[in-house]
Amino acid sequence: MGSVLIGGDLNGQFKQGALRETGNMKSKLLSDFIIRNNLLSLQSVYGRHNEYTFKTTQGVLDYFLVDGQCLNYVSMFDIEQPKNILTSDHIPIMCSLNLPTRKAEPVHKRDTVAWNICTPNDIEHREY
Repeated sequence: MGSVLIGGDLNGQFKQGALRETGNMKSKLLSDFIIRNNLLSLQSVYGRHNEYTFKTTQGVLDYFLVDGQCLNYVSMFDIEQPKNILTSDHIPIMCSLNLPTRKAEPVHKRDTVAWNICTPNDIEHREY
């Protein structure tokens, strides 16, 4: 499958290593998904799981979830300070990745076909 990174407002609460029963079905589904897919929350990895991301309830609803492979590429995780946020009831979370690079393959120019005037014979004998 490759590296996995999921980020956003997941509308559920999860604390790595200590499942909290909130009575909330969304939290249960989120916990099951994280465990079933061997994912880690960057909040837990960086020891920031007690910092809230939703101002209204001071709960954690926003996450970055990664698999073990993607975790190797994470170079930074941060939760913005609540006092600096005036426009949303969610506090931004951020992460940076150091992804490996590779040399790009050269692009080969291909002849284009004018699809509106080509014949079935043109399509049948076209080389790709």
